[in-house]
Amino acid sequence: MTLIHSKYIPIIFSRLKHYSLRGNGALWRELRKEFTESNQSYSAEQILAHIDNKVTNLIAQAKKPGGWTSESVYVEELNQGGMSGGVLDVNYWNSYMRPTIEIRARQLEQGLRFKTENKITDLFFIGDIHAQSGKLLALLDEQGFDLETQENAYHKIVFLGDLIDNHTASETDHLTLLNTVKRLVTDGKALCLLGNHEFNAIGWYLKNDKGEHYRDRNKASNLKQHQHFLQQIGEDSEQHKDWIEWFMSLPLYLNFGDVRAIHACWHDEDIDCLEKYLNPDHSLKVEHWPDAFNPNHELFRLIETLLKGPEIALPDGLTFKDKSGTTRTDMRIAWWNHRSRTYGDLAIGALQKNESIANIFINSENCKYKLPPVIPVMVGHYTLLPTDFPEPMSDSVVCLDYNAAKDDNPLVGYFMSDIDNWEESPAELINKENFAFIEQLSPNTMIVDGINDTLNIMVEKTPLFEGNEEFLETVSSILLKQWDPIGVYDQDNFDDAFEHEYHMYVEPVARLILAGDINQLTAYLFLTEQYLIGMEREEAEYDCAKVASCLMGI
Repeated sequence: MTLIHSKYIPIIFSRLKHYSLRGNGALWRELRKEFTESNQSYSAEQILAHIDNKVTNLIAQAKKPGGWTSESVYVEELNQGGMSGGVLDVNYWNSYMRPTIEIRARQLEQGLRFKTENKITDLFFIGDIHAQSGKLLALLDEQGFDLETQENAYHKIVFLGDLIDNHTASETDHLTLLNTVKRLVTDGKALCLLGNHEFNAIGWYLKNDKGEHYRDRNKASNLKQHQHFLQQIGEDSEQHKDWIEWFMSLPLYLNFGDVRAIHACWHDEDIDCLEKYLNPDHSLKVEHWPDAFNPNHELFRLIETLLKGPEIALPDGLTFKDKSGTTRTDMRIAWWNHRSRTYGDLAIGALQKNESIANIFINSENCKYKLPPVIPVMVGHYTLLPTDFPEPMSDSVVCLDYNAAKDDNPLVGYFMSDIDNWEESPAELINKENFAFIEQLSPNTMIVDGINDTLNIMVEKTPLFEGNEEFLETVSSILLKQWDPIGVYDQDNFDDAFEHEYHMYVEPVARLILAGDINQLTAYLFLTEQYLIGMEREEAEYDCAKVASCLMGI
């Protein structure tokens, strides 16, 4: 049995959009504190049983408060002040708060079980590839992954979907890409999600009871998007059939406990609604594929949201034109932007430029997808502009689609190591430095190289050293015995092998001494130990100034 340790309890009881009455908020905080301070592990069932028992007893002993609704009770121990202090909205608890706890607990338990059973500790997520097999092979090679031997594959690779489709003039190779990814998945080195392009490919191939394809083959935009794949795979060939069957076997989401992955949007309630349509591996049950393409079915809406991103309706009577010129009454939203206040804040794409709509404040009823994920989520899908310095979309959402479909743009990956190695929150796993791509600029490398160049320029401005060897030996001795940022010198037990540990710095320091500028010498020592040697010591500034003073006195 997979148990949820008290470390994870704050995830289950992370904040809600609102709590109704003050007694509900007090109950929420009390439950969180009780489980967290127990320092024990629980199954989801045990958590729910304890909560149900506690709340049932509280309600049984509660009083009926005057002036409140028939669904409200007064619980003295939940009275922490305020006008509705101690008043518990039982209907709100039963309809929203308790179901939220159940969804979070069961999803957390499910993810921790999957992580444990598959011995997952390190992950490497890769964004939308769109048949760019060369970019994938180059990225894996640069990250030390040997496809022939599969050595150095200490990270489990997670493909975020959209493996296929590109424009017909591209030199992309669907077969090489698909065979590479499938081999990695089959060999247990990778996992692969279903993207909206794979979903559309399934609709292009499958037929309904009337013999009609679920995705209209006569629609020009559908063919344009999918034609390159069809040309390389052979439309309606046996090979086409095989790849469609593989696409149909891909999971719609992955849950690792401490982090989750889905192609476009993670929403707890929608994921919970989706479960009944899925196999244990989170792929869609074969009997539900017709429902997935039926606009009148719940599953259609769920897939539209989770694989393509949620949309909300604009205020009555308002429309805008998208990038293709189509008039729209709904807009796709940046569901990770929980601080948004206006339609412009929440919009993705063309609506942001429509000031007549963008500046309208959002009705709270349209904020269903604004609550931030309680656990980090990795997504693709959103075709972000390429940048030398990718950043997370929010504190808990990372997008890895930087338009690698285009030849000049990089395929972006993201490392996540020791995924359970966090203290206060899994959000600690989100770090700007975890992105990885070909020709990536490293801030640390840029700084170190820049510091090195600056120090070289500083030294080159001083006269060439023309002193004697005795002077250099004295400089070397002071650097070793008094500066020694690495800490190799031990007066009582010194190893002669370290005598020349700082040899490369001796002549530059000697030149700076002869230049007679103690400030530059101090700066040289400090910058060298901090950025070139990479040591950070307490009172480093004081020590470097003291050593510089000693050196100037030679």
